[in-house]
Amino acid sequence: MPFDTSVHTTQTRLKWWLIALSLLTFHLTGSYAWGAGFYIPGRGVQPLARGGASIGGGETLQSLWYNPANLVELKGFQTLIDAGVIFTHVTYQRASRIDDNGQLKTYDPVKNEAPPLPDPSMLFSYGFKKPNITIAGGIYAPYAAHLKFPEKGAQRYALIDLTESLFVISHIAVAWSPHPRFRLGAGIQNMSASIRLASATSAYLGIFGGPEDKELDLYAEAVGDSWINITANAGVWGRVVDTSNFALDLAASIQLPVSITLNGKLKVRLPTHALFDDATVEGEDTTTSLNLPLILRAAVRATLMNKHNIELAFVYEGWSSLKEVTINPIDPPGIWVNNVPTIGRYKIPDTILPRDFQDALSVRLGGTFTLTSSIQLHAGYAFETSAIPDETHSVFLVDANKHLLGIGISFRWKKMVFDLSYGHYFQHTRDVQKTTCGQQRPDGSKIRCMRQINPLNPDGAIVIGEGIYESSYDVIGFSWRAAF
Repeated sequence: MPFDTSVHTTQTRLKWWLIALSLLTFHLTGSYAWGAGFYIPGRGVQPLARGGASIGGGETLQSLWYNPANLVELKGFQTLIDAGVIFTHVTYQRASRIDDNGQLKTYDPVKNEAPPLPDPSMLFSYGFKKPNITIAGGIYAPYAAHLKFPEKGAQRYALIDLTESLFVISHIAVAWSPHPRFRLGAGIQNMSASIRLASATSAYLGIFGGPEDKELDLYAEAVGDSWINITANAGVWGRVVDTSNFALDLAASIQLPVSITLNGKLKVRLPTHALFDDATVEGEDTTTSLNLPLILRAAVRATLMNKHNIELAFVYEGWSSLKEVTINPIDPPGIWVNNVPTIGRYKIPDTILPRDFQDALSVRLGGTFTLTSSIQLHAGYAFETSAIPDETHSVFLVDANKHLLGIGISFRWKKMVFDLSYGHYFQHTRDVQKTTCGQQRPDGSKIRCMRQINPLNPDGAIVIGEGIYESSYDVIGFSWRAAF
């Protein structure tokens, strides 16, 4: 149950609309510097402390993401400003290999060089008493990794820099409680993405040098934007046991999938080898497509003495819908490399990056203990399986089975609440050996692996991503929520 922060004066409405105006201004000018990559569980400061177990109740406006039905708990004008700072720790030791000359090739380890990533939320709502309806909206981004590696490092064919990629969700929702023991909620979301991805590709022609010859590296920056991608979420909540000292709630929510097409450019820096001195690039326009998954959530929550609670939640994420990411040069005119040694003029083909993700599952256990009328303590745990198989795993998205431990505290002062939380994500060490590349599955399809991009000689591209990955995250969060 949220702290009681409802108000009934009309004077405060002017303050509310000033805040709403500032939210809109922030959204139009600076909100897109929020997040990158795909998300990790437990977004939001107070939900982070609970291990992401925030589906069965509506303590904060973060219900907008987890279960919009619970927004109906919030009455009057309310707002939340929330920021989590994400520290991404990655060390990658690429596996040694035997090169074309029969020599053992070894690699130095690389570490993530990206700075911590601030990830804010700005949310607001107004709840009516009659009818029992709450309208809410805001802007936020999922918690995600922040990744940057050395330009000449052993990982360069998978990723050099992803830190300038941006992802933000604009969201409005309505919740309704037709009966004290039943709630419904639904929302419309717009997911905006701006991708800035730098990596190396190979211009090895198979005639001289080798597939990892630095003089034959072709550095590419893929840039793409997609500002309008509409999707939706919905939720339901019901109280099945309701006594003065004990209550039991069941809740569920759904996040619909969305397909994103980014229009952008492919910027290329040609190899430094002398044979490419006369080469030029013509054209740069591209489209890139990817899918974000269906998410299903379910939870059971017990409330004791109307002030303490504990929740067990289960989350399914349908990442198997992400089979590949495609980068398509817009044709005409296409993208051409002129004066290629032994070839002449070469047209860059469509690039298909196999992902072949698998569905992910998580279990979350979290609770809140009300110490006094002004102080609440939170703690939680989550376990989530990885969505990325060995065959397509790389530093592009470092993932593994993971455990989240979260703790937090909330202070109430007058009509405001301050939340402070900390979460640590323990990710299993991952030893990736891509020994099944090209083998046939029972359905007849072949297992695809992450390879170099070599637009001039696709058959000369080598498998990348093998080796040992050690990774973890730390998130520190602070939020302010208030009624006006």
